[in-house]
Amino acid sequence: MQTGLYRKVKGRTGVGELYEFDCLSRHHTTGAELVTYIPLRIDPSWDGVRHCTLERAEFEAKFQWESEGLPKK
Repeated sequence: MQTGLYRKVKGRTGVGELYEFDCLSRHHTTGAELVTYIPLRIDPSWDGVRHCTLERAEFEAKFQWESEGLPKK
């Protein structure tokens, strides 16, 4: 996977928003490959920064790589 920012293109919430790819990990019991990412927006219901995880295949279906850094626009 490319490091940097991803834009959500499918899903229930956050479509069109930017997310920072943090790391890949593997579930110690199932072996599933997971993506940890950070939404680059603030939601009043969150207490600070929120780290999220999805299985890699699901992440790759819902997110598209945007850039290594903040987009120019």
